[in-house]
Amino acid sequence: MADEWIAQPVAWYGDYAFIDGYFLADFVDPRARLQRRFGPFSAGDDPQRIAQALAKQQHAASPLARGETLYRHRDLPFLLRGARQDYYLSECLHTAPFYWFVEPWPLPFRLSDGLRWCYAQQEKAACYYLRDDTNLYAAYPVSDAHSHLMMAEMGTTLPWFTRMNDVDPDRIAPLPLSDYGLLPGHSPYALLADGEGVYRAGVRLPWPAGALRRTNHNGYLWINDQLCRSDTLKPLSDKQDQPLTIRHPERFRMLSDRWGTDGEAIIVQAQQGSKVVRIYYYTIDGVDLATFRCLNSRYSMDAQRAWYITGKTIRHHGNFRLLREYSKPGGSHAAQVDSDYFAVDDRYAYCCGQRISGADGASFRHLCADYYRDDRQVFYRNRALDVDADSFIAVWWHNRLFACDRHRPLGSTGNISQQEIDHWRDFFVAHPQYQPEWWTRAIAQQDEAESELRAIGHGFQAGRRLYFHRQRLDDMDVDSFRLLTRHLCGDRYGLYLIPYHSPESRVPARFSAQPVSEFHACDPHAHYFSDGRQVWCHNIFYSLPDPIKKADPATFLSNGFGWAIDKRNVYYQGRIKRDLPAAETQLHGRYAHSRSLLFCAGKRVNVTFSPEQLQFPHPSFVMIDQRVLLCERFPISASRIHLPTLTFLNDYFARDRENIYYYDGVRTLKTLTQADYASFAVGDDGQAQDCRQRYNWWALTRTASR
Repeated sequence: MADEWIAQPVAWYGDYAFIDGYFLADFVDPRARLQRRFGPFSAGDDPQRIAQALAKQQHAASPLARGETLYRHRDLPFLLRGARQDYYLSECLHTAPFYWFVEPWPLPFRLSDGLRWCYAQQEKAACYYLRDDTNLYAAYPVSDAHSHLMMAEMGTTLPWFTRMNDVDPDRIAPLPLSDYGLLPGHSPYALLADGEGVYRAGVRLPWPAGALRRTNHNGYLWINDQLCRSDTLKPLSDKQDQPLTIRHPERFRMLSDRWGTDGEAIIVQAQQGSKVVRIYYYTIDGVDLATFRCLNSRYSMDAQRAWYITGKTIRHHGNFRLLREYSKPGGSHAAQVDSDYFAVDDRYAYCCGQRISGADGASFRHLCADYYRDDRQVFYRNRALDVDADSFIAVWWHNRLFACDRHRPLGSTGNISQQEIDHWRDFFVAHPQYQPEWWTRAIAQQDEAESELRAIGHGFQAGRRLYFHRQRLDDMDVDSFRLLTRHLCGDRYGLYLIPYHSPESRVPARFSAQPVSEFHACDPHAHYFSDGRQVWCHNIFYSLPDPIKKADPATFLSNGFGWAIDKRNVYYQGRIKRDLPAAETQLHGRYAHSRSLLFCAGKRVNVTFSPEQLQFPHPSFVMIDQRVLLCERFPISASRIHLPTLTFLNDYFARDRENIYYYDGVRTLKTLTQADYASFAVGDDGQAQDCRQRYNWWALTRTASR
């Protein structure tokens, strides 16, 4: 063994080997590989604890023979040598592994002695070259290995560490036309040449070295007199994937990373998408090249016009320039830099190449974060805000944005919640120069609330005014206020929905202008109710009630199970059931029927019957001629229940001539086998007992559902 290979200590815990505290995993099984990547461990965890968990999961053993001597290369620590084969650790190419394991990729060949870097390496390369005295090797780091891993799991075999045959390592060298300053988002593969061929990522390209010529930019080169990108080695194409026409190829040069020229037109590199990027090119004609200049990667201009990278043309009005912005959210406490997206001239302001409506370019400036202003109004990005510009402040403090005017905090409804007061309190203590009217008013209201308020239920407090979670409700009348249900309230100005989600930061929402005195509940839970003018259905308790426009309030009746009827229509959950004529429809619990149709919970039940055969012993059960029993729309076997003697004792329990039953709350009756028939008696709220024990319907249904 040459001096370049150093013995690597291996710690064994059962069948699992660890080097430097990292589990030495077998990469062969794709499922085990994914299980490891999303496992519960992290780098630095105790190896013995990891090994115990792996053994419990029956995880695959390490790919080494127990007791096998392992060596690590002295200068290239991502290479391992075992007794049977050599391994490549892509995770260890430059830094410590991100995960709690390393996956040694077995090499199909043995490495020779004298391994070293082929040439000076760059940190962000996507392929690295090594050499020994006779061979050249290409290696992929972990950053690119993840994408290769996904392809490998789909059945594609990819080399992680390849030996480049028939290449003389003494003649190979990187081409000067390919450096690492490529366009963002593309893997910077270096190009190598040996005098005969050109190589990239360990693969020989189909062009001789003489077919490649450099440009003035590392991202582009000429291949057989075609202008190509250095990363894809493909000719430039337009948005329709057609080859881009370059009128004067010999005069091509890049002016910046995304703006170039052929001496007559401007050539622009644009893109579609942000995460998945598709790059294309277009040309701009009629440019005054003598005055043309690139302002940044997105804006350029000449003496008359300006351009945004998406192709938008701006006919500017003198002194077109990039807006100066604060480099950090901290506003005036940070240095100013040129904006990436905003520009101004003497009359207008622009965002992403589009004129900002109503903005004055001469006075347009950056405030903080995404807030801007001119002398008249305030903008959030390119949208004008309805705020008082003279008193507006936007300050980044303790990693939070504080923005308000004299009337309210930005985004507030005007009723300042306790949560907002707590959010702003420390800010105003640290910034006594800011004391807007809303803050002074909120503190005064809070003092009044804390001293005089009394709780009246559902988050409401009453004092001289009405409060909801200590937010003063100036638009509601405390004297006429009434709580109608858990989710509805009203006063002389109207009916309101009580907020269910985040009630501490919201206020009741008015949905009807009718006074609370006109409120009439059509059923005990006010699922349907009338405001005196129209009927409403409150189907979803946290959403505003829906008006039933065709309902007649004078004749509207509800049975409390979602069904309702008036002189014209039958309704379920607020929707008209046109198959059921109001004149001949009867409502029974969850059921509604006419002379020939039976519905349950709004859906038709496909049974044959005559109205006189129907019996409704329970809101969720119907019996047809004492022969058929349905629970909602589902039949129950009559072989185990004697239907002529079936009697419901209450909503929870029933009996026939032999057994006691309980309703499972879903779709059937279950036999209460342990009950004593003679002494069984029901109580209130799902309770029952016999001479042996007590029964709780809620506990019975929970046990049955498991």
